[in-house]
Amino acid sequence: MERAPYSPQKAQELWLQWAGPTTDEWLSLFKQECPNLESPAYQAAETGAAVVYLVEAIKKAYQLYGSDAVRDSDKVREAFNGLKIMTFFGPLEIDPATGKQIGHPMLLMQWQEGEAHNISA
Repeated sequence: MERAPYSPQKAQELWLQWAGPTTDEWLSLFKQECPNLESPAYQAAETGAAVVYLVEAIKKAYQLYGSDAVRDSDKVREAFNGLKIMTFFGPLEIDPATGKQIGHPMLLMQWQEGEAHNISA
């Protein structure tokens, strides 16, 4: 499996907070939980990173508003605003107005004559 270049060192270069396990640590955890699968699907990694991002938002809500905030979905949602981190999956950030993920670069792939081609702009 090809690995993306996301690491604590890359996060530091980009002035981003690193959060969660490294790629190798996450793969090890995945294999412990899913020993019958050879490699994780993209969606498994994406979900793992989303959990890391949620944990960071809960921690931020706690820091900003105190212990009651961790059970207040509005406060946790507010904590996502301005929360830019890097995980083993890449950078994560949401648009405060829409709640859509804007930090992780995505590829647009197209099959052409039986081969996958990256047609991202």
